[in-house]
Amino acid sequence: MDQDFISAVKIDDQGRLHVVPDNTEFPLIYHAGLEVSWDDSTRSLHSPKPRDWDYVRWYQQLVTAAAQEYGCQLLLTDQTTWINVDPDTKAQLLEAQCHGA
Repeated sequence: MDQDFISAVKIDDQGRLHVVPDNTEFPLIYHAGLEVSWDDSTRSLHSPKPRDWDYVRWYQQLVTAAAQEYGCQLLLTDQTTWINVDPDTKAQLLEAQCHGA
């Protein structure tokens, strides 16, 4: 499986979670029917605004979709930029990666 690092994690003004990979693009990810989308303008995978799922579950859905549909493992690093993500959510996302999101 290929790997790519996550350069940024962002929650936008609509409440959607965005994961920005360093290099990989996922333009056809919406075909998987997982409510995961690719935004060319922000170069990010994103979720809809959370309804029943929290941001951790949506993060898991985003990285799982990348792995299953494109064979690409996305990884958070110390260099990942966090935008509009509160400290508790950031800690939960980091924990999710440690436990195999």
